[in-house]
Amino acid sequence: MKPSEKRDKKILNLLKKYDYGTRGLDAFMSEAPHKLKMNPVTLKENINRLDIEKNHLCYIHVIYNQDINGNYKVRTFGTVEWLTSNGKDYLDDLNHSWERTFWLYFQIYGWPIAVAVIVQVIKNLLN
Repeated sequence: MKPSEKRDKKILNLLKKYDYGTRGLDAFMSEAPHKLKMNPVTLKENINRLDIEKNHLCYIHVIYNQDINGNYKVRTFGTVEWLTSNGKDYLDDLNHSWERTFWLYFQIYGWPIAVAVIVQVIKNLLN
């Protein structure tokens, strides 16, 4: 898993624990830098990258952009949850990436070895 994916996983999992809306986002932004051990500006940039604005990743139902003065403005939508359907799929992929990695390595390395061992056992039993 890439470092950016690990960071996204931490942010999205923590964000889901907060109530949806401006108050929840304010609470998240005040507490999350300490919980995630992340600089608040970096956290804002990551939220900005994950938001639903055009040319962003569209993983959360928020527009969180920086104006020309460097201030961040937030706008939430009329939905009832933070994550978009793409965001849910992405977080599910991040949370279960070890399973896919395990099965991939098993198919590449484990399965041929298991088949070879079974073939050898059958050969020894027939001889």
